[in-house]
Amino acid sequence: MRLILIISFFVVLGCTKKTETRLLQEKEIALAQPKVSSTSAIIDSSVVVTAALKLDGVEIFYTDDGSEPTIGSMKYEKPFRSKSEGIYTFKAFHPSWKSSDITILKLYKKGIVPSNIEWHTSPNNAYEGLGTSTVINQEKAGLNFRSKEWVGFDSTAVADIYFKKKRFIESINIGYLVDVASWIFPPTSVRISSDEMDTIEIEVPRLNQQEPKALRDVQVPIGKELNSIHIEIMNLNAIPDWHDGKGNKAWLFMDEWIFK
Repeated sequence: MRLILIISFFVVLGCTKKTETRLLQEKEIALAQPKVSSTSAIIDSSVVVTAALKLDGVEIFYTDDGSEPTIGSMKYEKPFRSKSEGIYTFKAFHPSWKSSDITILKLYKKGIVPSNIEWHTSPNNAYEGLGTSTVINQEKAGLNFRSKEWVGFDSTAVADIYFKKKRFIESINIGYLVDVASWIFPPTSVRISSDEMDTIEIEVPRLNQQEPKALRDVQVPIGKELNSIHIEIMNLNAIPDWHDGKGNKAWLFMDEWIFK
């Protein structure tokens, strides 16, 4: 009887240690990021936002101001409708796992649609997008650079934008892709000019080596009534030394130019 009790004690002790070890291991492993999508990234009247992570016990929290969510933030219960542009940030939590990295969804308000675009440089033949109007078709692209919503350049991109009548333009938002593994870098700067205004140039922050694949944008303030706008998007002359493709031409991929 005593032998049986001793064996039982060690079996229970062993199981307890295994359970504790398993729980400790779980606490060291982070949850996957929530998968987030919207019916469109550009809001005309409204869009529907959906988030998911298939794991029992997971709760997803989010913010709409770009800040990192906590368990005190808004809780995601079901798909919701949004009428306002902003940076929506989602994070998953579970009592037995480390919280996830954040997932960011940026929504844009539909802007003024130009009547025409005239290109002075041509995209690479392999990445012509949906044609000349790719950057003004009110459609945002995803992370796959092979999507037809992207237009790809290996040089500076230059175009003139025209409106049917004189419009007050508060700002211009230039959307671009960051995908270092595919040699796709941000523009170095954006230059805007017209007959009605002085030239405005905005520099774009340089990448660091750890930059993840991401959708980015640069906003140029205008605050003028304009009939037309001349836009130059400066591409990186050569890939930096820390990259495997150092010295070669960088790719510049753009999806949408939004005129507010």
